[in-house]
Amino acid sequence: MALLSDLFDDSGSYEFLYFQMRNLFQGGYLKHHSDIGYVIYSLLKSVTVIGLETAARGITENDLCKQILTWVEYGLTASSPFVREATLHGFIYLMQSITLDPLKPVVQYVTTYRRCDSRDAELISFVLPSVLLRLYAEERVLAIVLDFCSPANSGGYPGHICYSLKMMFELCERMRDSQRLSSLMTFAQQVVLRIQQRPPLSREDRAVASCLLAAVSSYECIAYRFPAYLAALTSSESFESSYEFLLHKASEECSSSC
Repeated sequence: MALLSDLFDDSGSYEFLYFQMRNLFQGGYLKHHSDIGYVIYSLLKSVTVIGLETAARGITENDLCKQILTWVEYGLTASSPFVREATLHGFIYLMQSITLDPLKPVVQYVTTYRRCDSRDAELISFVLPSVLLRLYAEERVLAIVLDFCSPANSGGYPGHICYSLKMMFELCERMRDSQRLSSLMTFAQQVVLRIQQRPPLSREDRAVASCLLAAVSSYECIAYRFPAYLAALTSSESFESSYEFLLHKASEECSSSC
């Protein structure tokens, strides 16, 4: 049914699919089977099509949002890569097509989800910036993405740091493309402040800092170098001179805006 749902051409079919899949999930029949991924995907897709009001029939909208959070949480923490991927595809479908305010807890869960592997992180990075910008002020979105780029308590960076840095770059590209240079300057100030609060000591620290500084730069000649810095992140290349140059240019930009 999940695979055939793309052929449905009326909301009644999706409504039938929704209630059937909800019963399957609640019954726990596939709790330890990877096909639960199809169930979660179908639930999220069906809710998108039929809307919160129809899906919440018999319960409050708030209770439905809690149910959706349960589905997303269950899917994203599953041991099966297929279940996690199916959940993310359903989540992306949901986030692109529905009024978001009642679903903020779901989005907040995904933004704090740091246990994902690289493939999951790639899926999240495609949709998360645009979703967050529909929910929060730009400064809040910046803080969320910056947290993704921060090292763990152990000092190392998560395995999906490259995707986190790409999200930062895409976020800043939106600012550059729309000529919102004041917003971009605010981003740069926050990044410089974050770096000054925790000076980069290791090569990896300087590499990540260099990528961040290139991403937030209002100088096109610097911003376009971001892919090169990102590609060098996993190499043995020294970032000492690049980091010093980029920090100097960012500090210069921030000073001129004051």
